[in-house]
Amino acid sequence: VPEPWSHYSDEHGNPFFYDHKTGQSQWLHPLHDTFAQLAARCAEEPGFHAYWRELYANLRAYCTDRKGWWALKLLTTRADDGGPPPTPEEVRDMCQYLKLSPEKEPELVWIAVQAVQVPLPPNWVEVEDPSTGGVYFYNQQAGVSQHKHPMDDYFLALAAEERKKLPRRRKERARASRD
Repeated sequence: VPEPWSHYSDEHGNPFFYDHKTGQSQWLHPLHDTFAQLAARCAEEPGFHAYWRELYANLRAYCTDRKGWWALKLLTTRADDGGPPPTPEEVRDMCQYLKLSPEKEPELVWIAVQAVQVPLPPNWVEVEDPSTGGVYFYNQQAGVSQHKHPMDDYFLALAAEERKKLPRRRKERARASRD
């Protein structure tokens, strides 16, 4: 279970979960809603189950606790889950940065949308340099800073990988539409 939670059993052997931060206990796993959202999303898009599994494994590399709770939460977050959706300009700029062509590769624009909305990994903060007004990113745990968003390399690699798969997926879609 994710921190600050612990797993216990009552006198009858029924599992429950205790939040050490708030002092509250509950019967449902702390990530019950996250797992339910992930299952619902896979049911809506059955062909993406294997894709989500691979993406989760790749995202775990960015989790400092190596348990992947942050990555799992990211996978179950949708554009309409709270914050404002990215503007067309933000998506266009991110497509350009990721070297995606919305006109030629509309199937890959979702990567740019996700890249614009991705939260910072745990322990990272965005900092504005008071002397230049520029932004950089600082990892509070490791004590390192960098100008690139910590997830940039991941999304650049994801865009390149998905681009390689695109011709095969287009052929499969064309074949399925003929049948």
